[in-house]
Amino acid sequence: TQSAAQWIQSQIDEPSTSHRAWFRKRLNARSTRPDIKFIPDHPCHIGSRWRRYTFSKKDGHQWWNTEGRTIRVIGDGPYVITFAGHARTTVETFPWKNEFPKITIDPSTEYSIACWDFPEEWIGGTWYMRAGPGMYCRPVLNPPIYFDTNTTQLANPVVPLPAVGSGGLEVIDQQKNESSGQEFILLNGLDHDICTQLPDIMYEEDPPVFGQTPDGMWLQFDPRYDVEENTAENPLRDGGGTRTLISNGLAQCSNVRRNVFNEHGCILSREPTTCKGTSDNLFIPIGLNAENIVAIHEITGTYPYAVMNLPLGGDDNAPIVSPCIKGTKTRWEILPENECVQTDMDTQTYNVLSSVLRQTQDDNSFVRDIVFPSNGASCSADYADSLEEVSMILGNQCFKRVHPEHLSVFDLTLCTREENPCTLDLSNGDHPVKSPLDNDGNAFFDYQGQDNVFWDDQLSRLTKIGRLGDTIMFKDLPNNMRLAKVANRFNDKTSQGQSYVVVCGSRNEVANDPSLGDFGFEIIEHFQNVDINPAAHRESVFFMIALEARDQLRQLMAWQLSQLFAIVPLVLTGGWDHTENFLNYYDIFVRHGLGNFVNILREVTFNPLMAENLTFQDSKSGSYLFETTGSYTHADENYARELMQLFTIGVFLLNDDGTKMLNENGEPIPTFSNDEVMSFARVFTGFVQSQPRGNFEENDSSWNAIDELIVDPIYHDKFPKHDLTGGYIGDGYPLCVDLPSRMFLRKGATYRLLGDSPRPHAFIDEGTPMNDGPARVFELGENSRLREILCNSVNGSCQFQMTVTLDSNIECDTKECQVDEARVLKVHDVYYEYIRPPCVEQVFFNDSKKVTYKNSFRHSSCANPLLPHAAEACCTEGNGGTLTATRYTEYVFDHERVNFSAANVRCSRDGLSQCDFNFVQGDGVVGLHWTNSACQIAIKVNPEGKVAIVYEAMANIIHPNVHKDNMNYFKVYWNGDFPRNSLDENGGNSCGNGECSPLEDGGCFCYIEVDEEAVFSKMPRTDEVLSKLYIGAYDPLTYNDDMFSKEFGEGVIAYLAGGAYSSSTVFEVEDSFGRVRLMKNSIETVRVKNSEYSFRNAPSFMSLLNEESAERDALNEVNALVDHLLYHQNTAPFIASRLIQRFATSNP
Repeated sequence: TQSAAQWIQSQIDEPSTSHRAWFRKRLNARSTRPDIKFIPDHPCHIGSRWRRYTFSKKDGHQWWNTEGRTIRVIGDGPYVITFAGHARTTVETFPWKNEFPKITIDPSTEYSIACWDFPEEWIGGTWYMRAGPGMYCRPVLNPPIYFDTNTTQLANPVVPLPAVGSGGLEVIDQQKNESSGQEFILLNGLDHDICTQLPDIMYEEDPPVFGQTPDGMWLQFDPRYDVEENTAENPLRDGGGTRTLISNGLAQCSNVRRNVFNEHGCILSREPTTCKGTSDNLFIPIGLNAENIVAIHEITGTYPYAVMNLPLGGDDNAPIVSPCIKGTKTRWEILPENECVQTDMDTQTYNVLSSVLRQTQDDNSFVRDIVFPSNGASCSADYADSLEEVSMILGNQCFKRVHPEHLSVFDLTLCTREENPCTLDLSNGDHPVKSPLDNDGNAFFDYQGQDNVFWDDQLSRLTKIGRLGDTIMFKDLPNNMRLAKVANRFNDKTSQGQSYVVVCGSRNEVANDPSLGDFGFEIIEHFQNVDINPAAHRESVFFMIALEARDQLRQLMAWQLSQLFAIVPLVLTGGWDHTENFLNYYDIFVRHGLGNFVNILREVTFNPLMAENLTFQDSKSGSYLFETTGSYTHADENYARELMQLFTIGVFLLNDDGTKMLNENGEPIPTFSNDEVMSFARVFTGFVQSQPRGNFEENDSSWNAIDELIVDPIYHDKFPKHDLTGGYIGDGYPLCVDLPSRMFLRKGATYRLLGDSPRPHAFIDEGTPMNDGPARVFELGENSRLREILCNSVNGSCQFQMTVTLDSNIECDTKECQVDEARVLKVHDVYYEYIRPPCVEQVFFNDSKKVTYKNSFRHSSCANPLLPHAAEACCTEGNGGTLTATRYTEYVFDHERVNFSAANVRCSRDGLSQCDFNFVQGDGVVGLHWTNSACQIAIKVNPEGKVAIVYEAMANIIHPNVHKDNMNYFKVYWNGDFPRNSLDENGGNSCGNGECSPLEDGGCFCYIEVDEEAVFSKMPRTDEVLSKLYIGAYDPLTYNDDMFSKEFGEGVIAYLAGGAYSSSTVFEVEDSFGRVRLMKNSIETVRVKNSEYSFRNAPSFMSLLNEESAERDALNEVNALVDHLLYHQNTAPFIASRLIQRFATSNP
């Protein structure tokens, strides 16, 4: 007899019973053709199914569609019954059901499987036949399959089957009372010449395959979907490439994007048919030109159009807003000078509009979008409000003001529906949306003539793709266009045939087992195999596991946890009839019900069902929307709120026993406010679905509700987020500027295998340098110790590992000694990406330098000169005094970044120097480049004391995220009062007694500087380290051996640089949760210049530079927030209370 403790331990030791795996093993859906997810099995393969009766539910599942699916009865007795043009069986007398009047069989008549009932699947079961529309349905008995010597040729080729009961062919339908003994399974594969004559895949229009046993029994092959094993531990070696190949591209690849949840089982495949990972498709560039719009239509059947001739005032003749109104966004079409007439206006208005049009970073060749500045510029009073339709002649170009969506590319597929939801004028015969692309190959939709359409009303229903002339990424296409065939059309590499491809699987994506009796689950939209509606599949799996599984305690915990992390199926895509995606979600709680709560939080956060349920999927940061649309919108707050309120800390602070803490007034103490909701909501921006793939249940080729979400760093918020305890998400993490020199060669450096594709996953290398020669890559030399470690040679052959972490510091070799930070490295024929340790950047810093795109007419920003954020730009005088620059002749790789000091050294080696260039030319020109120009960093302070960062640089266009008009405010912790505009509130302080400038729209504008100082000058206590230090540190062993000396205190180890306490000192302590913490003896204070106002510098995982956006950093931020909530004092008592309520009776 087991004790309670022994039983609990035995339950913990029991392997978990996956609901998804249980379902997939029994997934035996009928199919006669490949679809986007599966392909049918083969008659000669192990597990193929055979039947004795003629008609199945599959034959009747489209009884309303008679095209190509009719029955003919040939002969006058015996009869040959054909279906869809192919013989199915022969009968001596036609098998009418006796109680109904018979009709005369006419060989020239096409009959249909009719009415509302599927055929009953047994010999003698009923099916219905109708001779044309309006005719009565006549019941017929389902006949056995039979061909005599005179009709055998109709069944050719005939597969010779083993005898029933011989161990080769066995009855599979014992559980069916009516049909028992009429369905069979092939237990051993067949090796017969006839098998080679059969196609790899059977299509519905192909002749059926018949077989015959030695005793003369006739059977028909009953194809089922082949559900393949593609688990995280054992992924398909070719990523599903063979299925894609033999289905002529219809079946999607099944290679799963590598992530933290499945990477432990990923393999490097060299199969010639291997599908590459779908994540490689995400950043395929697609130019939105007419040719490509037509190509997308031809591939997908959708209707993308560049919309033109929209009326400037809208269909309702709304007043036209002047382009001179502050903050107003307007669009201008770029035309030849001779196609316009300059609008009359005074010199001030002309100069202001000209300046704004010229200074925008928009480089689209068809249209230009501008936002009129909120400060520092204005049209004259005579024209500020009255300008409407405007044309501006600038040089040899005309800029004509147009509708804000003129030449925007929209998906107008919605407007092609029969119910005409877009209220188009259909009186002219040809459909106005279908016709231009279908008939003329025209990528432009001319709005003129559609007087009954109110465009502004339709806009919210249509998906905007971009503007004609933009280059977008594959990931930015709408779901219905984001197909593998589209990716292949625009990719520079084919989807198959690469030499080295990283292949990954998905947890519990097991193969189906055709031998598990007759009972089998169906797939959405294939209701022809079983009598259980797919809507009940989930419940069936749950109850069977509840009855049979050995891990009962784990299943009970999973049930309770699923109620805490509830989702609502009816509000989700496919919520009524999908099964596998919901079971995949439920498996999170099965896996971790007896494990670590943090794993549940992380997996729920990245699950697409939760993201759709709580609406943070596709949420974009306010800064991204401001950059792309000119308007600011807050991030979706649903998940941030529920993550705290329902999933972790609850609404009120609790004591350890679950009772509410009370304040001095006897009132409950809230755990969070709406400020924290808005802050955390910004963490959950950029979450998008993984690319669609095959081998799981889904009828939508553009949807993937199985695989974990991806965080798109372009959409992710880049600014600091305050936390629940008076700090920031990112406190306790080391600073990126403190990374040891060449960290990629030091202990803890991590490398992740990419295969033979140099495209990184952890960060973005956008753009292709215009090199005269081949692309320059960081290829490790033959004598490199790093190359040796990554190669992992065994008997002279590299055994590449998925992930490699250095266990000690190693010496640099040749080119490695010149690199500040590695990105993608080539080792023999494969590539690795370097994964930098988690770190944060302080968003305010001194001595900032301007970084600029490859030409000065694009945007500029300020960068920390101590960080490798840009490439060098070495200058020389060009013709006419125009400053042109080139990269250092010996730069190591195209996308290389260096810090400002290294850039100076490189230029000096070429006998050049850095300058504030106009153009960068030559090889390796991509992304941002350092200039020698200083930047000013300032802040806007709103009435609440929140700040927005403002960069100022001479004679350049500043990026919208840090432009003076930006609205990206975040909380800072002021040391006392802050500058307040006296016009905003009574009692303001005149913007810091005049040290800051008042803004027209409220708030103050201040210049800042940063101070750093040591916190402790002697050995502190553990509690002092944890309460007064905010900046983390790297393992001192990562640095050179002589960098630090040790000093020991009570529970504290001090690592002293130079033997004395300073801001570089590192303290090692253990916190109350048993975590070892390394903290830097430093605090950085941001001070408003020439004033007493100051606040603590704020950390951020994300760089404010778009070019440095990295999924690596966004994931680190998400993990930091999850950890912050996990270790909050309220999480344990709150979750414990909720579980107790579901397990037992409790007070409270």
